[in-house]
Amino acid sequence: QQTARHIREVEPRLEDGTIARLWPHESTIWADDLFMAVSFLARMGEYTGDQSYFTDAANQVLNYTKYLWINEKQLYIHCYHTDTKEHGVAHWSRANGWIMMAQADLLKLMPDSHPLKAKVLENFKMQVHGIIRYQGKNGLWHQVLDKVDSYDEITGTAMFTFSIARAVREGWIHPEYAEVAENGLKGMLSKITPAGDVTD
Repeated sequence: QQTARHIREVEPRLEDGTIARLWPHESTIWADDLFMAVSFLARMGEYTGDQSYFTDAANQVLNYTKYLWINEKQLYIHCYHTDTKEHGVAHWSRANGWIMMAQADLLKLMPDSHPLKAKVLENFKMQVHGIIRYQGKNGLWHQVLDKVDSYDEITGTAMFTFSIARAVREGWIHPEYAEVAENGLKGMLSKITPAGDVTD
């Protein structure tokens, strides 16, 4: 309850209700924060039965897309500074991964009867269609998704693999996308040593 009160009443927000940070610029929107807020809100909705938690979580997804989605690249940018009206500099793999996982968590718990579920699902599919274009032949995604000279990175790959695998299992996307997840898993295993150490 304490965490719920903080997110809903204390955490900085824009006038449209979008969760933001006070630094490094006033009211900066960071992709990472979507997962931190939405996954909790979705679980509170399931725990309490209070639909307003799902509504808030769904609005966060849709608002973050409004501020961070770059249609030209079919990717999310890492952040947006509302005071300078400027985006951050990179399509960071993990930033896109946080957003995809947030949606996968929300869709799993959100009742089918909720009026915003269809919009969240449409948004999720949009991101999946964008992200698969950047998967390497080795199954991995680059640390900066559209920069092939950045290193192959396991963390973002794990987030995309998890989210796409869940989406296939839940029937949100076509079963053919299972190949994307399978290739992602193979790429992840190539970055884990026989001793179990995770690299890159």
